[in-house]
Amino acid sequence: MPTHPRVYSAHHAAFAKTKFGDGGSSTPEFDFIVVGGGPAGCALAVRLAESPAGYSVLLLEQGTTVEQNPELQNSTRLPLLTRSLHGSSFDVQYPTVGENQFAHKELKINNGKVLGGSTCINWGIWTRGPKHDYDLWAQLTGNQELSWDAMLPTFKRIERQTSVTVDSPQGPISIRSSSESPRDNYWSGTAALSLEQAGFKRLLNINDGDMLGYGELVENVGEKGQRATANEYLKKTSAAGLEVWTAVRAEKIVFEGEGGDGKTRAVAVSTHVGLVRARKEIILSAGAVQSPHILLLSGLGPRSQLDTHGIPVIHDLPDVGQNLWEHPFVDIRFKLRSDKRRDTAEDLASLRTAGRHLDKWANEGKGMISGIPVEWFTFTNLKERIEPILNKDSSMTEYEKSTLLRPTVPHVEQFLHYGHGLTAAPDPFQSSYISISNVLLTPRSRGSVSLAPGSFNAAQESPCDPIDPRMPRIEVNQLKEEVDREMMVASIEKAYDVLSSKAWEEFLEPQEKPSREAILEIIKERLTTLWHLGGTCAMETTFNKGVVDSTFRVHGVEGLRVADTSVIPFPISAHTQAVAYAIGEKAAVFIGRDHP
Repeated sequence: MPTHPRVYSAHHAAFAKTKFGDGGSSTPEFDFIVVGGGPAGCALAVRLAESPAGYSVLLLEQGTTVEQNPELQNSTRLPLLTRSLHGSSFDVQYPTVGENQFAHKELKINNGKVLGGSTCINWGIWTRGPKHDYDLWAQLTGNQELSWDAMLPTFKRIERQTSVTVDSPQGPISIRSSSESPRDNYWSGTAALSLEQAGFKRLLNINDGDMLGYGELVENVGEKGQRATANEYLKKTSAAGLEVWTAVRAEKIVFEGEGGDGKTRAVAVSTHVGLVRARKEIILSAGAVQSPHILLLSGLGPRSQLDTHGIPVIHDLPDVGQNLWEHPFVDIRFKLRSDKRRDTAEDLASLRTAGRHLDKWANEGKGMISGIPVEWFTFTNLKERIEPILNKDSSMTEYEKSTLLRPTVPHVEQFLHYGHGLTAAPDPFQSSYISISNVLLTPRSRGSVSLAPGSFNAAQESPCDPIDPRMPRIEVNQLKEEVDREMMVASIEKAYDVLSSKAWEEFLEPQEKPSREAILEIIKERLTTLWHLGGTCAMETTFNKGVVDSTFRVHGVEGLRVADTSVIPFPISAHTQAVAYAIGEKAAVFIGRDHP
């Protein structure tokens, strides 16, 4: 049986003395320090610790553990409860600024504040993304190990197919399709028929690299219905050299001297409880918000910004925190006719209607409580719709145009909810809904992560609770570009076609498809983020210097890498947890080659 890694919490009264000695008299030291216990960080730390080289590895996480919190334990056992964690103490909820956004409103970006990261609080949707996104990534960076053919074995190393009964090796993260779950969805056939009537072709597997069409949900849920989070890596490893510290906030990277090529070297991580040294490398896997923020606080970033905030410049890296991309989404909802109300998320708001579902789950292990109220996904290419807009936009580079006009990559994703959508219904006792979430996968608009006033002083003084993160300034710029608005309008128009199809005619109260102007107003009202962020520590490409090279090494310094979704230089057409795990796995391979 695996021996679980040693996990220590800074909340424990003896932590500081045990790790740093009386009065901080000693400095802990490890071969590698990984900052951030989300999917990339957990995968990376475990794979490094499992190396035959016998590395010592420290994984730092600012949150607590699932085992310490009954609320988290319940949500991982029963993924339908996930929504209750949004806005909780286990969710950072990064605030954004509203300037330059189409909707001109501030948002809250959910982010898991727990060992396992957002895999503990997200909806568990598992999409690898399209083949041609990975091939483009490899082409732009010159690293063929990022191509689809090279990444496919990595995904297979991560995934454990719950339907497979053979003894072949499988990865730590259990996945299953909705038809392999005990959901027994009442609306399944009607929903599938409506998508076919709207012109979508059926996909047998949304994760085989070719995504245009419609197919069923794949989710990271295990054989017994429990959520498979990044903690599965930690549970299944027997690596003796891995140590995990929770409730520890990494504040900045400490550098020393100059190497033989004149570069400064990263040697330690300054945390709110003390300094920890790394003999070989430090890797930031803190996510697309915190990884660039830590770099900025450490003196790596645009010189002008660092000077403004009084931070000594270690290396001028103009792209740190820039190129922020994310996936905006908008819900479209139709009410079920009053005599057709059944088997939606709204049923669970009332003990009268919830009882039937609870009884079925408790006695048979089946029904809608067995999973999130989502089943069917669509993926659509909008090349013909957006090409006229791109052709008349003089600011559009040929690289941007060719990327957006790829005919094989989905521009938008839709998923049907048996319920109000990703937000709770305002009238769950009176109404039930069928809805479609419209997700823009390939936005041209970009935002940024930068230093907020007082960030550097706060990092020096460490006055806050160790679970409270530093809040950088986040500007997402959703739908700022005309082409993004056009893609979202097209998706919403299609959503009305689906929910107005003959398949739904007897079940849903009819709605007239709004005009384009009315749809834009709907977008302004409902636009929010799916908290899929990336690009802020972008990998170097043929078009841009970026922040890291094609093996995740930070430019201008030694001994420092970034390995999370912040390195992906363009929006990937996927929910980001699967690729985050893959980045952690790949980083471990690249690092192992440099330190045999």
